[in-house]
Amino acid sequence: MRIHTTGRAGHRSSGRARDWTLALVLGLVLALPLAGADRERETAALAKLVADAESVWRLAEQGQTVEAARHGGVIVAAADRLREKGRLEEAREQYRRAGLMRPWDFGAKLNHADVLFRLGDAEGARKIAGQVERLAETDRELALCASFTKRIQTEPLPPLRDVLPGSGEIVIGLVPAAATDRWLLQAVGRQVEALLGGRVGAVEEVLDLGAPNRNGRVFLAADLRRTIPWDDPRMGMVRLNGEQLYPEKLGPDQVIELMRTLLTREANGKGLEALAARVAAADKVLQWEATNILPRLRAAQPQTGQGRVIYTVLVPVDLYAGGADFVFGSASADGGYAVVSYARFAAVNTGEPPRSERLVARTTKQLLSSIGFALGVPRCGDPGCARSYPSSLAEHDAKDVALCGDCRAGLAKALGRELPGGRE
Repeated sequence: MRIHTTGRAGHRSSGRARDWTLALVLGLVLALPLAGADRERETAALAKLVADAESVWRLAEQGQTVEAARHGGVIVAAADRLREKGRLEEAREQYRRAGLMRPWDFGAKLNHADVLFRLGDAEGARKIAGQVERLAETDRELALCASFTKRIQTEPLPPLRDVLPGSGEIVIGLVPAAATDRWLLQAVGRQVEALLGGRVGAVEEVLDLGAPNRNGRVFLAADLRRTIPWDDPRMGMVRLNGEQLYPEKLGPDQVIELMRTLLTREANGKGLEALAARVAAADKVLQWEATNILPRLRAAQPQTGQGRVIYTVLVPVDLYAGGADFVFGSASADGGYAVVSYARFAAVNTGEPPRSERLVARTTKQLLSSIGFALGVPRCGDPGCARSYPSSLAEHDAKDVALCGDCRAGLAKALGRELPGGRE
């Protein structure tokens, strides 16, 4: 009985297997035309992209450089697609042209280097990557460059554990956050070491900054406040969540909701779409309160031993403090701890072409200022001194990467030693 049942089950199973096999074969046969059609569409799309890139290049050859540069992204897109498809010889030529049209497109240059390397031109790859390496501002780009140039980066700072202070000594400990560019931490550490003397070490533990404390809705609401017709008598009839309006008591979200309510009442569809886009953009702007980071730094890096460490965390996120829209840095009132942001110094945020030397200079100036405050040295009024107050990035750039006589004297006293060199 059991044998008979098994035999019947096996018979049914064999029938089902044949059905599945037939269905699979039919599916594959039917899919072949679809796959072929997809390939044809992909081939046609690539051919059109290459043709468009050729048209842009002809503009350049005809001397219409400005117009060609405006459409240079088409050449980069064609080069990238050819590279993906393994058509390296064609990709190489498109990347060469892209380099002439868009010399600051580091992504295209590094892809160009990759194509050259894969074609056996290691020297050409090294040359192209070297152009980026001189200016790049991120760890990722520098690591890609090094894979072609094989250049050894600047000697790293020693770990802080190897330069802990002795009795009465003060050393600087630079602390990274999760996304801090380590090359920058090393570079500015060397600059501070040269300017202040003494010893500077890198903390190996990454500081957890916690969640951001606010987003761009603060700035959007401030802008909307200026456009809301507060003096219009009809505003007295407007209710927000069923309650009467008190403009001075409205928070950012409430101001945005009020604007949404007004636009809805006016049936202003385009205005509502624009407001939604602005809110979405504002939500991507994140800021951390500097005074919240300092206690975290203190808890993570308590003072131990006989000497003293000025712990300074270098962060790539935007900071604010109190009523200020933003700050470049801050220090604890009782000294010993500081935070410096390079978010508003980096080309990715300023819209400038990348330049590592400029980023190092900007960040070093702020480090000198914040470290000085952590040591209790007051700010000076010399506009050329690294520690003078800048009301804008332009004023920050106008300062020297050097200290005035008052700041040198104050830092020397706080550190208990003479500073090397002098202001040039």
